[in-house]
Amino acid sequence: MALPKIAILGRPNVGKSTLFNRICGLRKAIVDSLPGVTRDRLYGQAEWEGRSFSLIDTGGLDLFASEEMTEKVKEQVFRAVKDADLLLFVVDVRSGLSPLESEIARLLRKHNKPIILVINKVDHPGLEKEAAEFYQLGFAQNCIISAEHRRGIGELLDLITSQLPSAEEVEEKEEEPEIKIAVVGRTNVGKSSLVNKILGEERVLVSEEPGTTRDSIDTLFSYEYIKYRIIDTAGIRRKRVLREPAEIISVLKARQSLERADVILLLLDATEGITSGDVAIATYAEKKGRGVVILVNKWDLMPPEWKNTDLYLKEIRKRIHFLRYAPTLFISAKTGQRVFKIFDLVQQVFISMSLRVPTPVLNQAIHKVISPRLPSPKRRGKPRILYGSQVDIRPPRFVFFVNNPRNFTPAYRRYLTEQIRQAFGFYGTPIKIELRKK
Repeated sequence: MALPKIAILGRPNVGKSTLFNRICGLRKAIVDSLPGVTRDRLYGQAEWEGRSFSLIDTGGLDLFASEEMTEKVKEQVFRAVKDADLLLFVVDVRSGLSPLESEIARLLRKHNKPIILVINKVDHPGLEKEAAEFYQLGFAQNCIISAEHRRGIGELLDLITSQLPSAEEVEEKEEEPEIKIAVVGRTNVGKSSLVNKILGEERVLVSEEPGTTRDSIDTLFSYEYIKYRIIDTAGIRRKRVLREPAEIISVLKARQSLERADVILLLLDATEGITSGDVAIATYAEKKGRGVVILVNKWDLMPPEWKNTDLYLKEIRKRIHFLRYAPTLFISAKTGQRVFKIFDLVQQVFISMSLRVPTPVLNQAIHKVISPRLPSPKRRGKPRILYGSQVDIRPPRFVFFVNNPRNFTPAYRRYLTEQIRQAFGFYGTPIKIELRKK
């Protein structure tokens, strides 16, 4: 049985993300004093008194605004309302009751979902009398809290869990394994468009404005009976061009998302060519030791005279030479061209990352295939591998005992890595090697 879903909603800047982070116990949603920082739905998981549930943070709901982005935020909020089993309607005691909140309350009642009115920012007992005016909204369940100062959070969690199905009704189920995919790239290369095409719905916002996605957003889904978690990240830019605090935090979160992923989808913009920003992101992905699939997006927009995959591949191998092992696919997130071929590559890369070579097989290859082909240096002694063992997966990591680690120059280490890759078919995954003197 799936975890119960609880959606947090309200007008902009009432403290929804602060409450989300407080309950989940981590700083997943970006918190900033500017309204509208959270734009997409964010999912987290929490537990209280042995009861687990899924929490959904939503963008600020402004029913009276008509801007395109605000309309898309509204759509995201009401999708969350539709999915949720319980709604937390958050208001700000310091701002007082507004006509907007009265209208939001009216619309929420139409969904016939249990609702808890959460009166936030009651930072000290002296503000509790100010909360009384919100009771005229007519909700049966009310809770006074300060998410920032942790006041009333325990009482709110008690109230939440009292509305959830009993523990006996929740069927114990073993977690299915999942492949975690992070979609990364520069701003406005089409990351959200790709996620939306894969999921078949506007799960995340798509806009021509660069930097629409500010949080890293997780979505669970299945494709051909395999379970995936796809992580849509904010566009990564260099530190020197970052200005807003929320923008800096979003880039840090995008980089943290690489650490959670098994396979990284590195998105390039075909129309712009390979930029220094692309190379910087690729370098960061390679350092994290994750499997990589390079996706050249917007291939449908390329002029016919420039639509030469061989030339483009040659340029990728030249500019991003350290990811030569990564498979490359030319796609269009907008039209769906080759989008679902991505999963074939992801599965191959994930299998390679999880491959473990038995020690006898590895040492047999060392002595019969790899060692005889190691080149001799001009000044140092001949590098010789005595024996080795694979000590980890995701990424594959090997420890080799050698006659002298100093005999293995960086070029020899790269050569050794490629020999291992070819000998055992490691595909799309970095290989980590440690050399030790016996």
